[in-house]
Amino acid sequence: MGRVSMFDCFEGEPKTSLKECLQLYWGYRLLELAQIHGLQVDEGTSDADIIEQLIPKMLDNFPNDVEYLNETEWLFLNRVKQNPNEEMNDIEKKQYATLKWFGYAYLFNHNGHIYPVIPKELLSLLPQSYSEEFERRVERKQKLFTYTLALVNLYGAYRIEQLVDVWNMYNKEKITVDDAKEYVRAMDKRQGYFWYDKGYVVSNLMEDEKQYLALIKNSYRGPYFLPTKSDIAFYSDIEHSLSSSYFKKIEEFIWSKNILDENEVEDLLYDILGVFQLDLSLEVIIDMLKDMGIELNDEDEAEEFMRMLRVASDNTRKWGLRGHMPAELGKSRAKVPVDGPQLQKPQPRTVKKIGRNDPCYCGSGKKYKHCCGKI
Repeated sequence: MGRVSMFDCFEGEPKTSLKECLQLYWGYRLLELAQIHGLQVDEGTSDADIIEQLIPKMLDNFPNDVEYLNETEWLFLNRVKQNPNEEMNDIEKKQYATLKWFGYAYLFNHNGHIYPVIPKELLSLLPQSYSEEFERRVERKQKLFTYTLALVNLYGAYRIEQLVDVWNMYNKEKITVDDAKEYVRAMDKRQGYFWYDKGYVVSNLMEDEKQYLALIKNSYRGPYFLPTKSDIAFYSDIEHSLSSSYFKKIEEFIWSKNILDENEVEDLLYDILGVFQLDLSLEVIIDMLKDMGIELNDEDEAEEFMRMLRVASDNTRKWGLRGHMPAELGKSRAKVPVDGPQLQKPQPRTVKKIGRNDPCYCGSGKKYKHCCGKI
């Protein structure tokens, strides 16, 4: 994760009011902020009118939105609050990406120094001293995000009741299904990893309702794989499968071809992981390599690479097996059925909110996952 670059900043002396900061944006970005904050405006609305409508809405939303920040974002917010006029050249994108997405944080490059700004109207809404109740709510929401994401990475799509069951198994403070629904619905617009639909929490790699319902219909009917409490954080890392020794061998093989750059390798590895998670035919991966200009030299190399794929696939937790590995259920690669055309290679969900493969909202021109979403 790199430090903030000058490209992420507005040039000039830092602004301090919310109106001044919003006036730095125009057009699509203001329409985007309007949608994020629940305003109904059309493309014919002037920038000035959108800003006037946004200000009271953002002031109303801010106290609730900040309760959903993760620990890293909280540290950044409090650092700015305590030192509002202090330069911070050591900022990392993951510290402010969510706040920037909501229009709550702005970075200014003034004479070569970076100054973060949380508009003064927003800072005034933060409690002067955090009560135990406030801290408890924030901590619970941060932990709920970890649990929700861990189960998304394991299952692909699951009933909200599964989140409640796993949470209540490991935590003294219990939650209800209504608590979980309220949280997941609120988080739906705040991140690019999962979404909520008709009682299901769904990976953002699932394109639409049809795809995730097909996954559920064709899934193993036994119990879910249940991570231990200590493993929840591990599975919440979207790259946990990519860190296995089996996957590293595939990565080394791809690099040995000297065809792709770093971002292309990362994209390919995510696509391969998607094939494994959905338990698609391994031939799909061979086609991916060909499309990217990677050829297998001979039959021996092809056989060795397919062996790598089979081993890695058998050691990947399958969405169609409710988070189990094939070996845990006594299934080999040859025995696990390959889903038909109902399940396709995962694609980014086509929605207005940011997704991992969407252009980053900071305007860098990079994909979100290679920019502000690279956490």
